[in-house]
Amino acid sequence: MLTMARRLQDLLDITRALDFLGPLALRLYLAPLFWMAGTKKFANI
Repeated sequence: MLTMARRLQDLLDITRALDFLGPLALRLYLAPLFWMAGTKKFANI
């Protein structure tokens, strides 16, 4: 039982190291949309 808990903790430690990937992917996806919206606002001044 204790070894299973240690394995689970090791797995959680590995996934904690990759926590930044979700928000990074979302930012990379949304950046062009916000860029286009912003440049259109400046072009219509």
